[in-house]
Amino acid sequence: MRDLAGWAKARHAAKKTLKWGAILSLVGAVAAAIAIYITYKSIDLPDPNEDFQAEKTTVYYSDGKHVLGEFALQNRDSILLDEIPLHMQDAVIAAEDRSFETNQGLDPQGIVRAAWNNLRSESEQGASTITQQYVKILYLTQERTWKRKIKEAFLAVKVQNTLSKDELLEGYLNTIFYGRGAYGVQAAAQAYFDKDASALTVPESAVLASVINSPGNFDPALGKDNKQRLLERYDYVLNGMVELGRLDEADAAEFEGNLPQFAAAEEQSAYGGQRGHLLTLVKDQLVSADF
Repeated sequence: MRDLAGWAKARHAAKKTLKWGAILSLVGAVAAAIAIYITYKSIDLPDPNEDFQAEKTTVYYSDGKHVLGEFALQNRDSILLDEIPLHMQDAVIAAEDRSFETNQGLDPQGIVRAAWNNLRSESEQGASTITQQYVKILYLTQERTWKRKIKEAFLAVKVQNTLSKDELLEGYLNTIFYGRGAYGVQAAAQAYFDKDASALTVPESAVLASVINSPGNFDPALGKDNKQRLLERYDYVLNGMVELGRLDEADAAEFEGNLPQFAAAEEQSAYGGQRGHLLTLVKDQLVSADF
């Protein structure tokens, strides 16, 4: 009887502990939800970084017709989403964020998957969505801190609830860095293929989408190893387009393993020669006039 009574008492104590544990867990979850909501509501979208808002300035001779040259903080020409081929849009989604059209600015599954892979391989794997990347380059700095990552997550959700998917994709395609001094898809199309973005083919689009991840490691002009890495990434993007239903398997099979022809990479240099001297004078005058 004593054993029975002791067992009943222990069972009652265990139930009481579980009950209070459940209550405290519920209170903690509600408190965390309230804190997250208050933080979300208190964060306003900051002003965009000036570098990503400035366009190229074209300087003409006195006749107003002939171009002397151009200068800008970034080599970028923004274009409308309608001017960007659908296969270029699809390639970027396949490369950078395959859940873009359904996620809410964050990809919880991607975060968990990246964290697990990082633990297994002891190498860093990112899980940023297109929205997070856009927020980082448009509003934040490149510092690698948890504080910045948390702010990035809140801003990503806020931007996601402010802009349409088309607006997000257009902004992203026009601001992301592709290497070769090119910011935005129009400048990238010129730098890599000497053509406008509107004329990009599927393979060319897959290449540009591939280099976004790490231009310095994927630009084939920077070495043979880069070309091999690009080829692997390029095939990954094509397969992603098939997976998303944006490219036929037969077309992907035709393109895989065959990189398109590239334009010669131009050296990134400061303004040189007589024209460069004139451009520098014009730029200095504009700066002094707070233009």
